[in-house]
Amino acid sequence: MRSLWTFIDSKALAEREAINAKAAHDYFNELQIRQELTPINTGGVLLMLGESAFLQEAVPLLVEKAIPRGGSIGNFYFGGSDAKPQPRLKYADFGVLVLTDQRLIFEGCSESRSLKYDEVISVKASADTIEVSSSQSAKSDFYRVENPMIWSGLIDGMVSGRLMSFTKPAKSYSPGQRVASFWED
Repeated sequence: MRSLWTFIDSKALAEREAINAKAAHDYFNELQIRQELTPINTGGVLLMLGESAFLQEAVPLLVEKAIPRGGSIGNFYFGGSDAKPQPRLKYADFGVLVLTDQRLIFEGCSESRSLKYDEVISVKASADTIEVSSSQSAKSDFYRVENPMIWSGLIDGMVSGRLMSFTKPAKSYSPGQRVASFWED
């Protein structure tokens, strides 16, 4: 699948990929040293009891659409009957992508998706997107993220179970338990 960088010159693409590769290398080296993924606050994205989030980013959701080759003028079609549709990525929604210890969540303006790791078939990184294929859908979802190598590495680690030892359960409170406020000493 061609990325959104298709129309940018190859030098800029190579520079972007080199920057992403170095950042991912540094991130995973630090993770190897710490041996722990640090839980984060997800803001408005609701998690299940005992679920922890580790990475979050505001992203557009892109879907693959087949664009016919050729064209038409009025009622006249040109391009031939053997012309196959060309797949292109089209904007579908904008929202928050969250990686947790149990699933990958997308909370968008008009769509929400929750994908358990055992439903993930593959994750592929390109220059600016990750492609997530799942058993839930015949089509892949594409997310434009800051560093696709970090996202795909973490998702792959969660799917394979290699990163599960790096996760710690989220702090949970019983319904009657008092939680200290920030203004208390």
